[in-house]
Parts: sequence; C-alpha cells; structure tokens
Amino acid sequence: MNRKTVVQCLAVCLLLSLGCLFIYAPTRNFSFVTFDDQNYVINNFNINRGLSWAALKWSFNVGYSSNWHPLTWISHALDCQWFGMRPGPMHLVNTFLHTLNSLLLFLLLRGMTGQIWPSAFVAALFAWHPMHVESVAWISERKDVLSALFFLLTIWAYWRWTRQNSPPARLAWYLTSLALFALGLMAKPMIVTLPLVLLLVDFWPLGRMTPFKRTTARLAFLCLEKLPFFALSAASCALTLIAQARGGAIQSLAALPLAFRLQNALISYERYLDKLIWPRGLNVFYPFNSNLPASSALWPAFLILALCAMGVCLRRSHPYLLSGWLWCLATLVPVIGLVQVGNQAMADRYSYIPSIGVFIVVCWGLADIVKNRPLPRLATVVLGVAALGACLISARAQVFSWRNGGALFQRAIDVDPNNSVAHADLAAYLLISQDWDHVNRECQTALRLDPDYAPTHEYLGYALFKQGRYNDAVAQFHLALRLDPNKHDINLQLGDVYLAQGLPDDAAAQYRSYLAYNDADPSAHFALGKALIAQGKWQDARDELSAALQPSLPFPEARVQLALTLSKTGHIAEAIDQYHTALRYAANDLEALNNLA
Repeated sequence: MNRKTVVQCLAVCLLLSLGCLFIYAPTRNFSFVTFDDQNYVINNFNINRGLSWAALKWSFNVGYSSNWHPLTWISHALDCQWFGMRPGPMHLVNTFLHTLNSLLLFLLLRGMTGQIWPSAFVAALFAWHPMHVESVAWISERKDVLSALFFLLTIWAYWRWTRQNSPPARLAWYLTSLALFALGLMAKPMIVTLPLVLLLVDFWPLGRMTPFKRTTARLAFLCLEKLPFFALSAASCALTLIAQARGGAIQSLAALPLAFRLQNALISYERYLDKLIWPRGLNVFYPFNSNLPASSALWPAFLILALCAMGVCLRRSHPYLLSGWLWCLATLVPVIGLVQVGNQAMADRYSYIPSIGVFIVVCWGLADIVKNRPLPRLATVVLGVAALGACLISARAQVFSWRNGGALFQRAIDVDPNNSVAHADLAAYLLISQDWDHVNRECQTALRLDPDYAPTHEYLGYALFKQGRYNDAVAQFHLALRLDPNKHDINLQLGDVYLAQGLPDDAAAQYRSYLAYNDADPSAHFALGKALIAQGKWQDARDELSAALQPSLPFPEARVQLALTLSKTGHIAEAIDQYHTALRYAANDLEALNNLA
C-alpha cells in the first residue's frame, strides 16, 4: 500500500473506533439485566468466582443453559476473575470486541477487494447499526461478538492461505484458519455455516470459482478443500443439538408444526431485511404471531426468490450481489427457526454476522451506481454519510434501553403491549424492588397473554412467597415446573417455601433436586444444610454447610450455622473458630454473639 492508502485506512479505523466509543461508552455505567444474565454470570457459580481448573473443566460441560460454547464461558470466568461482579467492565469488554470486529471487517474487505470506501461503509454500517446494539450491550451476548471475531479471523487466515505459493506456508495458514474456526464454534455454534461463506468468498471477491465455466468440477474441488471445515461444523451441530435437547430448549413439531416454522422463517427473512434497511420497532423479544394467514409468506418468498434470481442474472457484471445475498441467507439458516430453539420468532442479535452480506450488496451496489457519474457520486456520498449519522444517533439512543432490566422490558412493552415475555420479565425486574402490587399486575397481564409461559408462574410464585402466601406460591411453582421441567432454579425456591412452612423433609428433597443440576451453588448447599439442621441430621448438615463455604466467599450466615453443627457434634474449638470468623464479617450478628458466649 502507498502512503496515501495507509493514511486513509488509519483514518477509517480511527473513525470506526470513535463511533463505537460514542455509541457504547455509556454501557460502562449499566447494570446486569434480568434476562439470561443470571444464568450466564450472576447465579452461575461455576464461573462467577473466576477462572480456575474447576471452571475450565466445567466450561466444556454439554447442556448448561441449553448451549455448548466453552470459550464463551471461559471469557465470562476471566471477566469475573479480573473485574469481580462489576457489570461495567464486562460491558466494555463487549464494546472492545465489537470495535475489533469492525476494524477487522474493514481491513479484511479492503485487503480482499482492494477498495477502501465500499469496505469502509460496510464496516461503518456493521459497527454503528442499531440492530447490533443487542449483541454488544447485553453481557450474555458475549458469544456473538466473540464468535464473530473468530469468524472474521478464519476468513482472514483462509484468504492468506489462497495467496501462498510455498507448501509449508499454505499448510500453516490452512491449519490456522481451521483452528480459528474451531475456536469460533466454541464461542457460538451459529457460525457452523462458515464453510459455505468460504465458498462464497471463493466466488467473490477472491474469484477462485470461474463463473459458470466448468462450474461443477470447480465447485467440487473447492468443496473438497473445505471437508475439514464441514467436519467441524457437523461435530458442533451434534454437540449443540445434544445440549439443547438436554436443556429442553428445542420446540417439538407438535408445539410448532413444520408448516408454521417454514412460514415464520420466510417472514423472518423479510423482517430482518426490513429492519436492516430501516431499523424501527427493535425489541429484545419478538413473540410468534400464530394468527397470520398462510398467504402472509407469499411476498417474503417472492422477495427471496427475486433477489436470488437477480444475483444469478448479474453474476458476471456484479458478482457481489450473489455472494452478499447468499451470505445473508446462509448464515441465518441455523437461527431461522426450522429447528426452533426457544420461544422467539426472530432476534436482533441473530443479524450480527448475516447483516454483513446485506451491507456488501448495498455498499458495492451504490459504488457501482456512482462510478464515473460525478453528480450521483456526490449525492450518494451525502446520502451515505447521512445514513451513517442516523445509525450513530439511533444506536446511541437504543443503547440506553439496556441500562437495566426495567428500562429494557418497559421499552419492549412500549413497542408491543401484547408481548407476554416483556411483561413477565418486567415483573422479574420489579421483584428486586419488592413492589408486589406492580409485580402481580405484570404477571397477571403476562398470564392473560400467554398462560403457558413457565417463568411468569415462577415470578408470581416468588412474589406470593415473599408476601407470606405459601400455599399459593407452591401452586405457582409446581405449575411452572410442569410447564418447564428444566427450570431447576424453581426447585430451590420451592425448598425455601417448604422450609418456611416447617416441612424440612420436602425442602431437603427440593434442594437436592436443584443441586443435582448445579452443585456449585453455595446458597443451595446452605439451604440444604438448614433443612438438615431442622431434621436433626447434624453431621449431614455439617457436610453441606462446609460445601457452602468458598475461600473468596465470606458467607457469615453459613459459618454461624456450620458452627452450630460443629458444637452439636462435639467439635467445640472448631465451632468457636467459625463464630469468630463469622463475626469478622458481620460484627453485630446476634446469633453468633449469643452462641459464642
């Protein structure tokens, strides 16, 4: 590159970074949200005490939170190691990774195509688009920005491989791209379609697939090159299906028939395009609309076929059209709902990587329009800059919806008042403030909209428990478990209700059910210890209370109860030590002071 090109590239990188900082800097003051952050960080006691051999081993567990992404778990464990349980720095890590992805995308497109400004506009749209706020401003979506980093690095290494002449260098770059792809799959398996993207990159911009001239033989050869990539994709798919099946996240065909899934998939493709072009009505959760007629899928189907046909027809003069559009189609396949995971019809976060294909089509298309046309060039540049400015402002405004769970779900309700999940999760946020009347109203609204959503019954049960309505709370918890047997945290809450009712046998059974799923939770061992004390099983209680104590966790309440069991089993000196330790953390604990005396 000449000096002018280097300066231009540096200027673009600086602008991309400043734009990301402008949008996402406020997240340093944001909190966790009551939507997956509990499972991923707050209540995930396997990783929230920092990185250790135990955490590293657990990260490769198949099934927790219906996922297999060990690299993502390790990144969260590192966050907790470095920052403790402060969400601000965790948000900034996401921002850093997103900025890095934006810079890498620009440099990758610039390197492969030799064109600075279309590459810069694609990267700017990717960096500043409001639809990507969810992937960056949500701590639990670390897997999006992390997997995208390895996705782009894999393409980079693959591109370098195609440019090598010596066999050792080619082997090194090929193995590097394969290793980066494996790391990406361990961050989020959505990138399983990357081998198909590599084929599209072969077609454009690398030009390794001579268009429609001995196409079959050439395509077969290029596919053969990528067999190891396809093998990794197959392995990742298998692990993901196992994890999602164990977590109960996969919807059955009885619940969502195949015809409905196909209809929703076609409509979702059109909605993704619509929101990428005009990002309005963005929401953290898009519920299914089961009342749509079958004909509603006709226009999306026609649009998809028309864009495919246009790409084929213009394959020689404008190859980026076919490559970019198929990039979008292919990378959305794992999350388009044919294998339905969860209850959402679509999600903004799913557009993070697929949007790159759409942006390539738009930016290179506009570059072709303005080529050698001075007046349209000026108008297009002005229009492009205005669009990027609008993205910056809109994304900045969208970010503040993620400042806490209350703001997030209140906005979701403002966008769609009939969103039952938003009402339920707003109730979950309100549990923190103990605004029981408001919690009850939101839960009742959610149940009116969807009586079969298990979390609503869970949140209502917790509110009833805290209000002393134990029998009503038990009924709600049992209903939630019947609707979703994999919500193991309900067993913990049921145990608390039974213990409050003076039923330690029932409480202990519920705590053990929970610990069979999450043995690392110290609060559950503490609760089981209390239930065993109520049963008079002092030695068993001592074992559970000992398991509740961690080197980095003061937990004076557990130490007081452990001291009680020690004194009951004749270990007076050890009991005195535990009382002294408890009082070091809670100097005014009356039970500890009384028992020590």
